[in-house]
Amino acid sequence: MFLLFLLSPMVQSDPVHMHLKFDCPSDIGAWCGNLVVYEEDYIEHDIMKNESFCGDGGQEFRYEVNSTGLFRSSGDLSPKYEFTYQIKHNCTSGQEQYLCFKPKKAKDISVYEVGYVDFAADLFNTGTNVERCDDPTSWKSKIEYWKQIFSFE
Repeated sequence: MFLLFLLSPMVQSDPVHMHLKFDCPSDIGAWCGNLVVYEEDYIEHDIMKNESFCGDGGQEFRYEVNSTGLFRSSGDLSPKYEFTYQIKHNCTSGQEQYLCFKPKKAKDISVYEVGYVDFAADLFNTGTNVERCDDPTSWKSKIEYWKQIFSFE
């Protein structure tokens, strides 16, 4: 039993390969965004990546998430990761306005096997008030998450 206790920190979840693709019409020209990829937990969301970028047309991002690497999740001891993201962007008609886009639901991936997560979104004029893209670890964001999960109105 003692040996099992000593070896338990060595057990690691398999990696999760993430692919995120965002479309924006090329005639918009250069547009910018801030992408935050995170794993939702009831108590604390784990930020995997926080990246600002600018480019023309579509943008793609690929990450590998594991329990020991640069992009890692501490998890909530559940058998699944709940991955999601938020992106603040100006892929808009006027490009002066920034919008916040978040998927409606996180994607659940088993922690016990190699996982693959694909997200894709057409960002042109898509999103809501940019203030929705607060830091996912802030109290304001946690309360919004709890309201959504527990259906508080």
